Amino acid sequence: MKREKTVRLSDIANKAGVSVSAVSKTLNGSSEIPAATQERIMAIARELNYHPNFSARSLRLGKSRIIGVIIPNNDFSYNQVLTGISKALQDTDYTPIFISTKDDPEYEKAAIKKLLSIPVDGILSVPVSMDSYKKVLVPVVFMSRYPYRDTKTGKIRKTDDNYVITDDYEGQKLATSKLIDICGENIYILLGSDNLKTVAGIKEHIRLCGYRQALEERSIPFNPDRVFWNTTSLENACRITEEVYKIASPPFGLMVANDYFAIGVINSLTRHGLNIPKQVKIIGFDDLEMAAYLTPPLSTIHCSRYTLGTCAIQHMLSIIQNKNREAIQTIFQPEYKARSST
Repeated sequence: MKREKTVRLSDIANKAGVSVSAVSKTLNGSSEIPAATQERIMAIARELNYHPNFSARSLRLGKSRIIGVIIPNNDFSYNQVLTGISKALQDTDYTPIFISTKDDPEYEKAAIKKLLSIPVDGILSVPVSMDSYKKVLVPVVFMSRYPYRDTKTGKIRKTDDNYVITDDYEGQKLATSKLIDICGENIYILLGSDNLKTVAGIKEHIRLCGYRQALEERSIPFNPDRVFWNTTSLENACRITEEVYKIASPPFGLMVANDYFAIGVINSLTRHGLNIPKQVKIIGFDDLEMAAYLTPPLSTIHCSRYTLGTCAIQHMLSIIQNKNREAIQTIFQPEYKARSST
């Protein structure tokens, strides 16, 4: 088989009647070259089927044009985040590399090591442990979860890290207020990990602060017996719902750590013959696409994960291009989506 000839910058330059430098600047997004000349160069590059040599360019520019993306798992929970990242990079010359940590700090350290060995120009991460990033020298933008509030007071902390998150505190406060309006004081909350050594656990304690604040604003005393921890799998969600069922008198309300685990909650309650929403009102968290298709459709706290992903990439590119020297911190405000489960 005859090998296809490699197209060089000089080939494009000769056909366009410009210098190699002009071609290089155009292909790298420089605005120094007149627009008409850029259009001619890009048209010839497409005509000649030019493909950049990433290895050579990395050595020349000192940048790989690769962004590492670390997520806890490969299930649908982060689909919209990844879609947002991929879409935002579509019209750039950056390439994402996705790695799952299985929500394990050792896997996370290994993932960081692999990405730095490539090397990558920056890392977007849904972190497991903040300790894993202490010695990382490339830019990092944390997504979805980050210890941005104090776990005891709920107040926003001052940090030097870059992050893009949804305000879990306000989200849980909103869910609690809505459920109080619907059910009164007879409400329960199913939270995830209570391990404060992990970012996932810190996130859940931040939500607990929002829950307590909503109770306080309604002059409702906090009852720790109405808080159930470690809703971290469908199996656990079913088991914990069984515990709630034993002590709760219908009608009552339930808030669930996320929409996915709400599947287990609904399954467990319907097996006991409880009617949703007449006897039990349920509010999830995240507003995953599947929430609207559950039976009944799930009321939830909407978090725009697609927007979160696109925003994280925009922040990363801004940092890489040295347009921002201070920490970039974005907190999206959640919304309540009312559906049939309430």
